[in-house]
Amino acid sequence: AIVSKEGRAEIDSSLKVVKYVNDYFSSPEVEKLCYSILKEARIQRIVATSETDILRAAKLRDLFRIPGQPFESALYFRDKILMKEKLSAHGIRVPFFKRVNSCLDILDFIQTHSYPCIIKPARGYGSFKTTVFHDQKELDAFLETSSCFNEFLEANLDIEQYIHGGMYHVDGIIRDGKIIAVWPSR
Repeated sequence: AIVSKEGRAEIDSSLKVVKYVNDYFSSPEVEKLCYSILKEARIQRIVATSETDILRAAKLRDLFRIPGQPFESALYFRDKILMKEKLSAHGIRVPFFKRVNSCLDILDFIQTHSYPCIIKPARGYGSFKTTVFHDQKELDAFLETSSCFNEFLEANLDIEQYIHGGMYHVDGIIRDGKIIAVWPSR
């Protein structure tokens, strides 16, 4: 197990190896540790237990030829733009959307689709850094304070039409066609 140093009290005592990192969510320390472990040990499976780890696990599987979901497939689970493109291609209705790499993409989208709209990281999760704009004033406030637009870094945001209503989803694990665990959320 690799965990943030703040999570020390929550560690299961049955784990044989526990490694601590300073910033689990954004540090390359996690990948470096996994790489080192996989070079030394015969690991047969890698399980991602959170959205944070889906792409990490997939890249490691590809690199070390471990069975499981490959990186290319995992991208559709994590990148909201790719996910909506795939759904649309199969006839499933999705809100109007656009990948945002600059402020101009936002202005163009709103010109075409109007308010309200929602903007979020294309690979975000848990509504982190998600903002709903109801009018120009809210958009202007976001643009004045946002640090996501930088000439050296693409923003990689998703802007989409805001759909009013409740949001429901179901998470689960299926093995050999059988449901192992399932939990609905609202």
